[in-house]
Amino acid sequence: MFIRSVKVPSSNGTLHEYVRIVSSVREDGKVKQEVIANLGRRDTLEAILPQLMRFLKGEEEPQQLAQELGREGPIEVLDASTWGPMLVARHFFGQLGLWQLLDAGKRWSKLLPSEDPDDDWISRVLVLIANRLVRPSSEHALAEWLEADYICDRAGRR
Repeated sequence: MFIRSVKVPSSNGTLHEYVRIVSSVREDGKVKQEVIANLGRRDTLEAILPQLMRFLKGEEEPQQLAQELGREGPIEVLDASTWGPMLVARHFFGQLGLWQLLDAGKRWSKLLPSEDPDDDWISRVLVLIANRLVRPSSEHALAEWLEADYICDRAGRR
């Protein structure tokens, strides 16, 4: 294993440097490199490097490290959902004009239940299409996919 630095340009033109742990793996007789962990942006890591070094040397408990970083309690992952595929699906949904097409159909359709006029069924259509594109599976497996991936409606609400 070794550490690799990757420079990635952002949309506003600034260049961010990310640090990764990489391992060499042999597949079909060829050596390929596999990312083991993304450690984050280099500037962020440099800011916490002194605390991290004390922690790795055993001089500091995780609780103390969390307090030094301005956090209460132990460090924990709150949410690690996947959101990239849904953003791509939403982009293409808009590019294809499906929001406007389904909104127009909503006005004249008599097939929809009239129980809840505020029901955003078009967002549910997006979720079903995104599920088929990202992880095609049964409708029963859709619930598991909804737990693991970040899915949002038209307004961006989860």
